[in-house]
This record gives sequence, structure tokens and C-alpha cells, in this order.
Amino acid sequence: MTVYPLDFEEFLWAKGISTDVIDLLRDCYQKKQPVPQLIHEQISRYWREFLVVGGMPNVVRTFMEQDDFQQVVKTQRSIMTTYKADIAKYAGNDRVVARRVLDAIPSELGKQDTWPMQRRLFG
Repeated sequence: MTVYPLDFEEFLWAKGISTDVIDLLRDCYQKKQPVPQLIHEQISRYWREFLVVGGMPNVVRTFMEQDDFQQVVKTQRSIMTTYKADIAKYAGNDRVVARRVLDAIPSELGKQDTWPMQRRLFG
């Protein structure tokens, strides 16, 4: 079975947020209307949690079961360790370049122009 990262709506489902509330959020968004203040405050909190936790199913499960950001970070690091091991295993002669690309992703995500990263990695 292929499992994909959760989006914010799925994260809300995992938090036990009702479909009615999610439908209200979607409706407000589509109509460009403000969300009721109480719902806005709570959903904003969940959004901040989602930004930290992300959508990887195992990480989300860890957070839902333990509600502990330290455990979330441990799970995230474990996944990254596995990714790095896979790169070393499957990239062959390109493993150094592949590892550099993986390591550069976080610092490059917010940049408009990715060309400098390409020059550093490949040039």
C-alpha cells in the first residue's frame, strides 16, 4: 500500500475535528468571509502544530498518541536517518551529490532562485 503525507484537512481529521467545522472553514475560504473567532483561534493553533509536525503519517501518529513535540522530533530524525541510509544504499557513485542535495533542501526551500544551490552542488 502506498501512503502519502497528510494534508492539513487530514491532520484536522486526525485531531478529531468534525466534518462540519472543516466544511465551515472551506466555505469561509471560498466566500472570502472571516471564520468565527473561537474557531479561528483553535484552527490557528492546529495549523501551527501542523507546521511543526508535518504530514508524515508516522510522525502524525506519534503526535496524536503522545502529544509531545520531543517525540515528534525523534520520529522526524529517525525518518531522515532512514532516508540518508537509503541514499547511501541506492545512489551508488552519486551518493555524495544526492546526500548534498538532501542536506541542502531545508535551507533552499524559501529561496526564489535555486540556481545558486545547483552551482554549489554540481559546479
